[in-house]
Amino acid sequence: MSNQTDQTEQPEAGALMKTRAKLSLLFLMSAAPFVLAYLVFFIKPDWIPSGTTNQGELILPPLQATEVGIDAKGLFDGDQWVFVIPVGASCDDTCIEALYLSRQVKTALGKESGRVERIVLTSSPSFTDEFEDLLQQEHGRVGKVFNTGIPIETQLEQMLGRKLESSYILLMDPNGNIMMLFTLDKAGKPMLKDVKHLLKASNIG
Repeated sequence: MSNQTDQTEQPEAGALMKTRAKLSLLFLMSAAPFVLAYLVFFIKPDWIPSGTTNQGELILPPLQATEVGIDAKGLFDGDQWVFVIPVGASCDDTCIEALYLSRQVKTALGKESGRVERIVLTSSPSFTDEFEDLLQQEHGRVGKVFNTGIPIETQLEQMLGRKLESSYILLMDPNGNIMMLFTLDKAGKPMLKDVKHLLKASNIG
């Protein structure tokens, strides 16, 4: 009797082990893309192909908004994508161009324009009268944020390993990740293309 019981239990145990093995394999197969994405973006960003379709430059790992004094949840209604434009006390021609291009891209988004806002980020205690007039007359909806701690330019240059020339525009996601940089030659139609793609693909903001 015991032999019959042992023979019955052995096939059942074997079937159970096979079932567990299949479930484990399915779990590993489903988890693999997430594990790979984590490794690529946070551990080995140099594995990312250089021929990606984005026009802006990815900042990996992203710079956290709180590191430069930006309260992402306290801006606007807290769930927009944000163009961050680093500025000084005055606004030269490249600064004027950055403000203009960011405004044009926001306008060109049409019905999606409400999902994107703009701020100027500065380490200067005040702006020149000319700069204040420019903001009030042509960019009235632009928010102003004081860059606390280490200047954002210094942090970006350390992360990117090069000196940043001229003005540029940064893109921050609704979670406060400053994750993309656009030089002025990429800040028109190329930036519009990237932002449209992100808004279409994103379920946040």
